[in-house]
Formats: sequence, structure tokens, C-alpha cells
Amino acid sequence: MKKHDNLSLMAMTTLSFGLIIVSMLSQIYNENLFIVAYNRFIGFSITSMSVFALAFSVLVHKSGFGVKAEGYRKQAMAISDLRISFRPLLENESGDGRSREDIYNEKSEEYAKILNGNIVHDQIDYLVSSSQGMEKKYHSLKLFVSEFFWYWMVFISIFLLVIWVFYGVYHEEMSR
Repeated sequence: MKKHDNLSLMAMTTLSFGLIIVSMLSQIYNENLFIVAYNRFIGFSITSMSVFALAFSVLVHKSGFGVKAEGYRKQAMAISDLRISFRPLLENESGDGRSREDIYNEKSEEYAKILNGNIVHDQIDYLVSSSQGMEKKYHSLKLFVSEFFWYWMVFISIFLLVIWVFYGVYHEEMSR
């Protein structure tokens, strides 16, 4: 989850700075022939990436990484408390006359309830960690595409837009 938080922050920051840079270049060099020729496309790119940034930020907010992390923390604390409550099984007598098997069954049910309360990991996490060879590569690629591909698309698209505008403005200024 921390990786998602960091990547979403970096993606939004990169996207914002890139849009600011392209907008400033198109305003400062508004008489540049490159800017004049591609003004509509640059404006459209800025607008569409701004809409994308809005949708991206809403999706990141809705995914609720902080809420999930708090649920995982509470689940870990409940499991820790349950681990401590197994002490009567280690001792010879439970104190209330119950057998070890009764205590074990009761604690096993509590453990199952805790695990059913929150999913600790997605299925893809299990598939990546339990597979080998070509199957592991397939699941790792699936994880990358489903989880991290869109962050890289943001980085690449804004980087290419900024480089294209910089190159166009620079090339046009040098040819004067």
C-alpha cells in the first residue's frame, strides 16, 4: 500500500508539473510557429490530461489505502491478542475446567472470524508468491499490469508531451 501511495503522489506531482510547464511554454512562446501550429493540440492535451488527473485522483481517493491499512493493523492486533489467549493450551490446566481441545476449537473459531473480517492479501499476491517458473512470470506480469502499469503510463505520457513541446519550441527558436 505504501508503494501505491508513493506512486500515486509521484504520478500526480509529475502530471501537475508537466502540465504547468507545457502551459507556461505555450503562453511565453505564443508567437512561436511551433506553438501556433500545434496550439489546438497542446490545449487539447492539457485539458484531457487535467481531466485524467481529476479522474485519477478520485480513483486513488476511492481506493482507500489508508482505510485498508487501518483494517490490516486492527486485524494484526486481534491476531496478536488471540495468540496471547492460547496460553491455557500450553499450561496443564485452563483454570475453568475446560479441556485443551475445547479451548483449541474455540480459539480456532475466533481466528477464522478474524481472518474473515479483513482480507489480508489479494488473490494475486498469493499467486505470485506460491508459483514458480513461467507461471510466476505470468502472475507477476498480471500484477504489474493491473496495479502499476497506469502509473507508468502517466509518467511516460507527460514526459513525452513535455519533451515534444520543448523540442518543438527550441527547434523553432533555433531556426529563426
